[in-house]
Amino acid sequence: MIVREIYNFIDEIAPFNTQMDFDNAGLLVGGMDEKVNKIGVVLDITPDAVEYAKNEGIDLIVAHHPVIFAPLKSLKSHTVPFLLAKNNINAICAHTNLDCAKGGVNDALCDALCLEKIGDFYDSEFPNLPPIGRIGALPHSMTSCEFAKYVKEKLNSDGVEFVEGKNDIKNVAVCGGSGGSMLFDVIKKGIDAYVTGEAKHHELIDAKNEGITLVVAGHFETENVIVKNFAEKLEKKFPEICVEIIPQNSPVKRV
Repeated sequence: MIVREIYNFIDEIAPFNTQMDFDNAGLLVGGMDEKVNKIGVVLDITPDAVEYAKNEGIDLIVAHHPVIFAPLKSLKSHTVPFLLAKNNINAICAHTNLDCAKGGVNDALCDALCLEKIGDFYDSEFPNLPPIGRIGALPHSMTSCEFAKYVKEKLNSDGVEFVEGKNDIKNVAVCGGSGGSMLFDVIKKGIDAYVTGEAKHHELIDAKNEGITLVVAGHFETENVIVKNFAEKLEKKFPEICVEIIPQNSPVKRV
């Protein structure tokens, strides 16, 4: 097996040409013709993830967040791109293309929250790209506080922030990661609650003013739901290759 075969499969299920224009998804370290004996799947490629991959004989890491995002002006020995190259580990990163893909990050988030009757909604800043957000229904209605506790439990989170809305919650919109800017796209849909990973203070104020429940559940927690799902897809497609989830916890601690 070579990197190109894994890359082409990911391109089929989450086309790289659907990434947002600020993004840097794709094969970011390594070569298309490099041999692959073992794949590691993880949300973020950190030095710890590289060390784990080296010890486990992983020669391709498939991650969500780009290991190179802004242009590099130097390549120092402690940085992740340097460590990957030093240890002959390739890296494919599927970011916003995986967010909007069918069966991608936001569908996995819907699954984690046990939402039903799933539909799409667009990010108004990127109207020409596939819809990134999802809308679904809860199994039963909840108050804002009950729903915030429900999200915390379902995402195995240490804690969430929430703004209390004016209505009990039945319909929910989700966008994993930094989805606060999509708040008014959600409001226009008449949705009871919105779950995302990050929101700015003024977005919390906007939610309060508009009477919508907003649950800010953590960037890591709202996106790490894709890792197990993605690993299973790779295992099914490439049964002859060992696929392993690289263990990882959120870098954020709550007290």
